[in-house]
Amino acid sequence: MTKKRPKQSATDKLYGANNVSAANEFLNRFLPSTDASGKPSYGMVSTQLEGEEDVLNRMRSGLGGYTSPEYQAQREQMMRGQNSNLQTSLSQLAKAQARGRVYGAAASAQQANTLQSAQNTKDTLEQDLYVKNIDEQQKRLGVLAEEQGKAREETLGREKFNIGSADAYKSSQLAAWLGIAGLGLSKTQQAAMQKIYERGIAAVA
Repeated sequence: MTKKRPKQSATDKLYGANNVSAANEFLNRFLPSTDASGKPSYGMVSTQLEGEEDVLNRMRSGLGGYTSPEYQAQREQMMRGQNSNLQTSLSQLAKAQARGRVYGAAASAQQANTLQSAQNTKDTLEQDLYVKNIDEQQKRLGVLAEEQGKAREETLGREKFNIGSADAYKSSQLAAWLGIAGLGLSKTQQAAMQKIYERGIAAVA
């Protein structure tokens, strides 16, 4: 029974099996697709931004605005100033009442007005602090969005670099392979032409 010959590939038919084998051997030796560790031979950069996720997580954790200690510290500072102003106002009022001989219900009414004014100011300051915290939340959200945008842009740039490196390396491999296989094919064709030439000479000799 005659043993079937292995099917010849289109590449083998075009360039010749020996030439294809030589081109493949050249690539495996000088321009392999992967290095000894199995990583791509062409230049690659990591698309993982070292420490970036930790930064983003810390920023996300602060999206609620001021922490309770921060909020309380600002409130206490605000109240110290408010209390100091109230004490000054009451002291000045008492001196003015003494000079003007204002006593009784009239004096009490003036003191009540001063206290009410101080309470109104306190309420306004509390509202201002609340609004300030909302502004801080929006500010932090904007900073986070900006940082995420920068991270995406950096990652995309690295991915594009890797794609470009891979394409360039593949182009080098293809050019080298075609060069080796084409050179072998050219020699094969020259040898075939030489034999035809020699047979022609022998036929007419």
